[in-house]
Amino acid sequence: MECYGASLVIAQEVGDRSGEGNALVNLAIAYAALGQQDQAILHAERALSIFQVTQSPRADTVRRLLDEWAGGPDTNTTMNTGR
Repeated sequence: MECYGASLVIAQEVGDRSGEGNALVNLAIAYAALGQQDQAILHAERALSIFQVTQSPRADTVRRLLDEWAGGPDTNTTMNTGR
């Protein structure tokens, strides 16, 4: 988690929006693994916002993660996160 947090800070400092989104989604996945769904969703929503603005293909992956964490129709926990 510390590495992802540091990666987020660096990406923000240098203006790397893609790196910022990647760090946020990695933090979201880590929080979910720790059972901290609220934090996972918060970070994933921030990542999704960035991925939508930058038109990243990772936006679809984050949408699926958010659906999974919200108990949506796709609850496959072995999904490929595109990493």
